[in-house]
Order: sequence, then C-alpha cells, then structure tokens
Amino acid sequence: MAGTKRQKSPSPSRLYSNKSRAKTSVEARVDPVYGQRSALPGLDADTLDGDDVDQDAVDALSYLRAVRQEAEGLPPVLCVPSEPRITNSTNGHDRSSYENGVGDFRGYYEDGAYYAAPDIEGENDGAFGAYEDSDGAQDPQLAYFDSILTRFEALRQQLQKAPPPELVKKLDADHPIHLGRLDTKNSRWWRWKMRTVNPTSVQLASMDKTTVFKLLRLVLGGTLLSTGKDVDEKVSRWVWGLLGRLPDRGELTSEEVGIIRELGKKAVSVARGLREDKVEEAEAEDEEEDGEVPETDDQPVTAAEDPAELAAYKARILASISANANTSAEVPTEAEAETEREAQPLSSAITVSLETAKAAKWNTRATINMIITVAGELYGQRDLLEFREVWGE
Repeated sequence: MAGTKRQKSPSPSRLYSNKSRAKTSVEARVDPVYGQRSALPGLDADTLDGDDVDQDAVDALSYLRAVRQEAEGLPPVLCVPSEPRITNSTNGHDRSSYENGVGDFRGYYEDGAYYAAPDIEGENDGAFGAYEDSDGAQDPQLAYFDSILTRFEALRQQLQKAPPPELVKKLDADHPIHLGRLDTKNSRWWRWKMRTVNPTSVQLASMDKTTVFKLLRLVLGGTLLSTGKDVDEKVSRWVWGLLGRLPDRGELTSEEVGIIRELGKKAVSVARGLREDKVEEAEAEDEEEDGEVPETDDQPVTAAEDPAELAAYKARILASISANANTSAEVPTEAEAETEREAQPLSSAITVSLETAKAAKWNTRATINMIITVAGELYGQRDLLEFREVWGE
C-alpha cells in the first residue's frame, strides 16, 4: 500500500494572516505636516463599513471626531486677559511687583543661582534709585555692599594692567613678586610680612596667578584670619589686593574657585566668633544691670592696673577741680598737683587703648563683609552671602 503524505494543518498565525488578507482594512491617514500615522484609522473615514462594527464603536469614534474638531478650533496658545495693575506709589511708578512678585523681571535664574538683570542706561533715572524702599529712602546696607563691588572692580582694572618695568625694578626686598617654594621658613616669612608691611600696587600687579593663590593659601593655613582674634589692617589690605589681582570667574579652574570659597568660609567662621563675643558682652551688661557682681580675685589691685578705679579717681579729681573753680581760685598743693599729673597720662592711655580696640573691631567686620561679598557676588559662592552682617541686630 503506497503511503500518502499527510498534509499539515496550517498554524494559527498563518490562519490569522489569511483572515487578515481576506478582510478589507482601512488605511490610517498620514499627517501631511508631521508625517505621523493615525493610531485610529476609523477617525479619518466619514462612515464605517463592515458587518463586524458594533454600535459602541460607532459612538466612540463619533465622540473622538467631535473632540478632534473642537481641539482644531482652539488657538495654539491661550492667553488669559491681564487685570489692570493698581499703582500704589505717589510718584506714578508701579511697585506692586515688589510685594507680590508678579511680573518681576529684575533678574533671572542661571546655573542654580539668581542673577540681577543688567541695568539699562537711564532706566533708573527717576524719583527712586536702585536701593530705595517704599518711602524713597536708600537702604544703607545694600548701598554699602554695592560700594564694595564698585571699588573692587576699580581695583581689579588697575591691577590687571602691567606696571612699568622701571617701577618693578625699584621694588625693595620687603616687596617681592615671586613666592618660590613654600617651606616652613618661607611661609613664616611671608606671614610676618603680611602683618608688618603693606603691599603696593606695583608689587601686586607684577604677581602671577600662581603666586596669588599661594599667598591666599597662606592666609587660610595660618593665624592671619583666626576666630576670636581681630584682623590686622595690613592683612586686610593684602587680602583685598590679592583678590583684586585675580581674573574673572570664567578664567579660573574649579580648584582655584574652591580656594576662594574656603577663604569665604574662613571669613564666616570669624564672623560667628564676633557674634558670640557680642552676645557675651550683652549678657555681661545684663548681669551688671541686675546687680550681680562678677567674681574677682582677692589679691589687691593697684590704681594703675584697674581701669574702673582710674576712671572713678579721675571723676573725683575733676569734681573737686570744678568745685574749687566755682568757689574761689585756690592754688592746689604740691601733692594735689602731682596726683593730677599722674592721672592725666593714665586716662589718656586708656582712651587711646579703647579707640584702638574699637578700630580693630570695625576693621575686622569690614574685612569679613568684603571677603564674603566678593566671593559670593563675583565668584558664584552665593550661599555665603546670608552670613554677612545684618545691620541693626
């Protein structure tokens, strides 16, 4: 019996393919502008042909056609009508954006920071300036910070110019322009020079960027900027000049910008120390007002060692002198004259000492604000700006 080959039954995929070929399909429409093929071909046809189309599909496609027709009738951009702004100032200028922030285009965000918009020439030539409040008065603290930046830009322009060679040759041994190798001896010598010798513009302008950053590292590593100590005026001039010798932020590497940031953080730590000292002084004054007497040693203190005793002694002498002047012009005895002569140099020395200490505190505060302002405003370290001193606190 001759064998016959059994015919294989078609696979389900082949049957599905044959059925698909037998069924008439609707071609999806291609968008003439974007070339995108429609996901629902039935939306493009006016009527649906076929026996397998039920009423639910017809209703759904009709709804989608209505939605498409409504969307095509809408404009591409919807604009909400703006309400008229109410001018709340007497000089006719609208300052509502200063309160609610709506329509404020005075700055822009870039690289994670908020930058002020550049001033257009003649834009602020009106009844109020750049730092005026609602009463028309200028904010002194903002004006102070702005003056720091203005003076810094002028210093930078001066130090970026190459000095004349004949002036460079006249620099003495106390004003070198090269740092050399930073060993222990060289570092101590430079820190001592920063405390005792003022820099010159010719010296700073002759330094290269590498030397400037080496000197800034010396400021960071030593006790020139230290918490709990006042900053010497010569050190302040060195820091001011070294920062002015640096180029713009775009010309520095990330490591070099990091050194400037560390300098700003150092200034923040010194500022915190000043605030702590201020709090301690306020607490001491409160204790004196409450009648609490601070603890002292039992050892006797001479008049030359106790400033309070000197002040009281001076007051008694002045009172006696004024009383004698009102009654009669009596000639003081030799002992009284000698006592008066001894009290005068002591009182003058105390006055000079107090004025020197006050000047050192003011210089320290000014140096801290300068470093933080330059690092924050010009070198992108804006998170340090919140640690600047707030006047009135």
